[in-house]
Amino acid sequence: MKKWDILKPYILSSLPTYKTIFLLWSRYKRLVLLNSILQVAFIYEAEKNFDEAVWYCQEFIKEDPTYREPYFLMGEMYNLMQMYTLAEAMVKTGFEYGKQHFDWVERGNTYLGWGYDLLGVAQFQLKKYEEAAGNMQIAVKHEPNDIRLLKNYIKCLEKLKK
Repeated sequence: MKKWDILKPYILSSLPTYKTIFLLWSRYKRLVLLNSILQVAFIYEAEKNFDEAVWYCQEFIKEDPTYREPYFLMGEMYNLMQMYTLAEAMVKTGFEYGKQHFDWVERGNTYLGWGYDLLGVAQFQLKKYEEAAGNMQIAVKHEPNDIRLLKNYIKCLEKLKK
């Protein structure tokens, strides 16, 4: 008996599995690439290497401008660098063009809360207190257990009273 005759039933029985793997890879390889680019950007941001992080976010956007995460990440970095006008513009662009998100990261739209938080912080620093309060209120609705968001919202309201 030849080797092929022995292995043939096993090889043929695995064919549907390999076809499924191929179909899944074909469907999700783009998401794997995009997520990898974004994770590199997050790592560079954590290391405070904002130039590299922004570069990776821009590469992500070149690949697919319809996800909001890279816009929000750049908005976060611009807030950290006290470039509030750029931060506001980047987050607004993310809301406008970023209609998709990574479902496995989002867990019930908390990334939307992140976007409204970033927008509120930038607007607060730009003394746009009414807009900041509105965005902070939305952020709190998305993440009601985040005490920092609630404190930021209260700061906005206090500025509006003055």
